[in-house]
Amino acid sequence: MQDLRQKSKIWETIKRKWTEALFFHKQQQEALGSQVKALTKENKEKENVLIDLELVNLNMYLCCNMKNLEER
Repeated sequence: MQDLRQKSKIWETIKRKWTEALFFHKQQQEALGSQVKALTKENKEKENVLIDLELVNLNMYLCCNMKNLEER
């Protein structure tokens, strides 16, 4: 009977440790997922800013070229 109690305690400890490990792992995955989402959003925002700047530069270039053509 004593042996059975001891084995039961061991199994409960193992079960608790695995539960804690799985919970910790899930928390890490969620945290990493949030970080990936934030970084992806930040990258998209930076890309949008760069695209806007490129469009402004292109517009300025075209306007300058149009003025040069009109002056000729």
